[in-house]
Amino acid sequence: MKNKKGFTLIELLVVIAIIGLLSTLAIVSLNTAREKSRDSKRASDMRVIQSGVELYINETGMAPSADDLVVAGKTWAELEDMIGTYVVGGDLPLPPTDNCNEVGGSADSDTDCYVYCVDDTGATSTGNYLLKATMEADAEITGDLDFANDTSYDTIGECIYVDDGGNSVTTTVVPVINCNETEGGTGNDHFCLGSA
Repeated sequence: MKNKKGFTLIELLVVIAIIGLLSTLAIVSLNTAREKSRDSKRASDMRVIQSGVELYINETGMAPSADDLVVAGKTWAELEDMIGTYVVGGDLPLPPTDNCNEVGGSADSDTDCYVYCVDDTGATSTGNYLLKATMEADAEITGDLDFANDTSYDTIGECIYVDDGGNSVTTTVVPVINCNETEGGTGNDHFCLGSA
């Protein structure tokens, strides 16, 4: 009579398959949690920047003007100089990842830029501004502005983009701002705040 100690090859393969399946599910759920965490940071960052802009408007009567920023090179750092005193810590938040590719693509090709646009008429700002962050999750977003293909920001000089390193990103194309997100749509959804 044979003494059966150990597992058969079939039993080992079944156990390995189950472990592989559980590992895959854990990794997928971890990636989803990371996406949600980064999206939550983006929404929070937009609200922090919006608070700074609104406080600036309350004090000066207008939004930080793109014309004011052009003089100094129109950078995120210059925007930070203008509204940083209204933000806790004095620093404007930066995107959580570095996928900002506004430079080389179409006007709406950014995947992780923070965008500030202001509606300038001549040398003064109307007070209308827009903040935009691109979310990773494809979901309906509540608590933000919803509109499609806004054309009030129709010149290159009205918007500033920043990547996760605080580097201002320049673009040679007119920005297309689309804040009308729907779950199951194509592409990433944008979280927008402001008075557009």
